[in-house]
Amino acid sequence: MGFWGADLRVGIVDLMPRPGLAHRQFADMITAAGLPVEIVAIPLPMGADVADPAACGLDWRLMAAMDGLIVTGTEPRSPSLHADPMRAIVARILEVGAPSTIFSCFAAHAALSVLHPIQREPLPVKYRGVLPHTAAHHPLTEGLPEGTPVPHSRWNRVRLPAEIVPVLVTADDWHLAASADGLRHIFFQGHPEYDADTLFREYRRDARRYLAGETSWFPELPTGFLDGDTRAALLAFRALAMARREPSVMDRFPTAGFIDRCTATWTDAARCVTTNWLTALATAREAVPAA
Repeated sequence: MGFWGADLRVGIVDLMPRPGLAHRQFADMITAAGLPVEIVAIPLPMGADVADPAACGLDWRLMAAMDGLIVTGTEPRSPSLHADPMRAIVARILEVGAPSTIFSCFAAHAALSVLHPIQREPLPVKYRGVLPHTAAHHPLTEGLPEGTPVPHSRWNRVRLPAEIVPVLVTADDWHLAASADGLRHIFFQGHPEYDADTLFREYRRDARRYLAGETSWFPELPTGFLDGDTRAALLAFRALAMARREPSVMDRFPTAGFIDRCTATWTDAARCVTTNWLTALATAREAVPAA
């Protein structure tokens, strides 16, 4: 394999309450890069005691043996980031000290709050959609086009002063940032791993939660993502749901034909950043003297 030597080992630490989907999405993103990488699943067991990192069931030894880690996002368990039990788990992952770790969404916010005096800010509505971004010149962003599309889906934001954490990809809010060395800690506030239909499915899930009385808000339409016919159909459904708030209305949700029209315009950009990251990992491993 020449420069690459043995396969890189990348562990995907899946913090979702139901492990599987996020792991598969990130694994697909790595596989699409077409480089020799062994992908290792490191899931948080369902029903784990998240209040105690030592008892949560994550394989810390396996994590420490990886060349790189990806830590998925998860749904917040507390309005306060510092009170969220998952923050302590992210703090323990930081202590593992992998050569490079990508923290995604909630995990990014938690890691940043552990590393720096940075606060998470709640948003008035869920920030969901696909936006064009501008990339700074950096090894991780090499090859990204102007207007790089990235999906976002979150209730909160973290402001990053450039003198603390360099922002590498941004729009009206940032997507990608990294530690000063450009590799040790990488933060995704957006979701480059998403499937073409993930935003649509999340919107449908949130509509179902509203109709079931689990939430008090009806979801806003994802921006920059839906075609005109889909928007019109979903706005008509919204009017129906607001007029008749009952679970049976979900049977009228306009799924048929619309999921098939979802397009992942961000796939090439996600592959580009992933390839750059994996190449940087291989370069860093090559530079470490043999024991």
